[in-house]
Amino acid sequence: MIKMTIIERFEKNVALLEQDGEIIKVDRGLIPLGAKEGDLLVLTNGFYSVDIKGTEDRRNEILRKMKGLGL
Repeated sequence: MIKMTIIERFEKNVALLEQDGEIIKVDRGLIPLGAKEGDLLVLTNGFYSVDIKGTEDRRNEILRKMKGLGL
C-alpha cells in the first residue's frame, strides 16, 4: 500500500511530513535535494523520492478549489 506523504515543513535537520493525517519527523538527509514544502513523496526501499506528477496534480487541484471559492 502506498501512503500519500507530503512535506509539511523543514526545521533544522528534520523534515516534518504529513502522512495519514499524522505528522512524522524524518531526518532531512532522507529527503531528496531540491524537495520543497508541499511536495508529494513516495517511499521506496527506505528512500523518499518526489512524485512530480502527483505533486503537480495536487497543486492544480488545490488551485482549482481556491478559484471555485473565489480566492
